[in-house]
Amino acid sequence: MKKSFLNIISLALSVVNIALLLVLIFAIVPTMNKMNKLVGQICTAIDLELENSYGPSPNKNVNIDNLVTYDLEESMTIPLAPSGDQKDHYAVASITLVMDSTNEDYENYGTAEKLAERVSLIKNTIRKVFADYTVEQAKDPQYEEVICQAILEALHALYQSDFIYDVRFSELLTS
Repeated sequence: MKKSFLNIISLALSVVNIALLLVLIFAIVPTMNKMNKLVGQICTAIDLELENSYGPSPNKNVNIDNLVTYDLEESMTIPLAPSGDQKDHYAVASITLVMDSTNEDYENYGTAEKLAERVSLIKNTIRKVFADYTVEQAKDPQYEEVICQAILEALHALYQSDFIYDVRFSELLTS
């Protein structure tokens, strides 16, 4: 009698287990699938927003035939951040803007005439970026890329567009 009573309890627990498993499958799994789909949509929306931001886009490859350069006509003498030696330091830079001619904002902002109209704003933005770096940093070849990237980000913010593809120094002297 004890064996059959244990078999009945085991059978009852198995039936309850199967019932709870069915509830789990039909109630929770569809909800989890919907939640997974929602999270996927949110991730997609965030990725699209990041692609459309005005920050630098290092993964964006532009064909060299579509790149247009604009050299700021005069070398700029730019004061640098204090370095602790109680002397004033300056950088003399000749700057080239590299632009993507296929960008939708190129016609509005990137032509030589349009850039010439705003050259003082561009130079002021460059001066503000350089003011954050000391003479030691400006002399360091590794910092040259950092400074160019910071100028690029500042110009993207100024224009609220990423038609400027890159910023390069054709000459950079520090004193």
